[in-house]
Amino acid sequence: MFADPLVNLVLTASSDFRRPTQLFLLARYMGERRADITNINIAGRKEYFLAAHTLLDVGTAVSLGRYSLELRARNLLDERHSVPGSIEVDVPGEERRLTAGMRLSF
Repeated sequence: MFADPLVNLVLTASSDFRRPTQLFLLARYMGERRADITNINIAGRKEYFLAAHTLLDVGTAVSLGRYSLELRARNLLDERHSVPGSIEVDVPGEERRLTAGMRLSF
């Protein structure tokens, strides 16, 4: 009835770069789990399972005084996965997403 626990593995690394720099790697594993009981009851379906999956996120940020630049990739390997939805529908998981940003501290 309940999803297996989500396991997070967080690895970080740093070095003595010329500028303060952050690097990160996040691996998220979700084991096979039963679909939401509501989906099963409403749809009149037999019990079914959502497949296990592993998602990998990476990123870096560099500080430039008052500014910092960031690059991030979520679901780097573009793993196809589903998350429990509601009312007969399981929702496709997020596809690979690349983002870049800039922050200003004041």
